[in-house]
Amino acid sequence: MIESEKRPDIKPAWSLVEKLLQAVCAIILAVHIILLIKVWNILPSSMPTHFDFFGKPDGYGSKNTMLMLPIMSSGLYAMLTILERFPKIYNYSVDINELNAAFMYQTGREMMVVLKTVIVAIFAYIDFATVETARGAWNGLSPWFLIVSLVILFGSMIYYIVRMKRHKDNPHII
Repeated sequence: MIESEKRPDIKPAWSLVEKLLQAVCAIILAVHIILLIKVWNILPSSMPTHFDFFGKPDGYGSKNTMLMLPIMSSGLYAMLTILERFPKIYNYSVDINELNAAFMYQTGREMMVVLKTVIVAIFAYIDFATVETARGAWNGLSPWFLIVSLVILFGSMIYYIVRMKRHKDNPHII
């Protein structure tokens, strides 16, 4: 028997944080796509396609490569939005039981919403920075971009994993 089949089958209510982040994520994705459409005709035929560790462009290619991030971002957005609906099937680092299921499912789902929003924002920023670099307004990505992105991404995951571990036996502890 699959582990998730033994878990309680409940659907916790969506928190205000989740609802706000869903809206923010959808807005970021829409703005990302709309801005790319608006600047498409003024983009040069050769665009930065890769940035080194310090944020300087070190690879160039067709402007069609600019379509890759919005397509990936939209795909991840769709897949994670579907996956958010099924927190019972997530891999948890704690045992799920009747006492903690609602808390764990809600916390796991919230983590997925946060990660989706962070990933969509990172992809949108990369495309924006690429456009600005191609236009000559910027010299590339900020040297801090990679570090800040990784800290936010992994920091979010660590926060939620620790939160679940702390509350595995008593989800009512703050």
